[in-house]
Amino acid sequence: MAQFYTGLIGVRLFADEDDACLLGDAFLAELLQPFQGRQVHVCYAFSAEPITPVRLLALAVMTAEGVADAALQGVYSEITGWLWLEERGKVGGHDIIDLFGRHEDEYGALGVGTGPIDLSELVGGE
Repeated sequence: MAQFYTGLIGVRLFADEDDACLLGDAFLAELLQPFQGRQVHVCYAFSAEPITPVRLLALAVMTAEGVADAALQGVYSEITGWLWLEERGKVGGHDIIDLFGRHEDEYGALGVGTGPIDLSELVGGE
């Protein structure tokens, strides 16, 4: 079964000067990390209003599939003393973090699973 996340899209300072993309209170890259290197299916949507499972069915839902490539870590250089952010969140070459980052201050929904995602299963839980 797919993991489903919703929340306000934003950014938070991570490391010295880098911002990281958030979905609700979670870093988006961290939501994808458990699927690192695995074949996954994702679905996602954006809205000006909070997204419930029932509301998700009425929205234009986009999908992507492929191997997940996700990381979120601070990297420190002993030579320069700089700390920077390595943030990746791609699925099959689709940059999910960039897609969500374009919708800052909107609400987002993200479903991630190792098989096709049936959105109607989400409604059963509401």
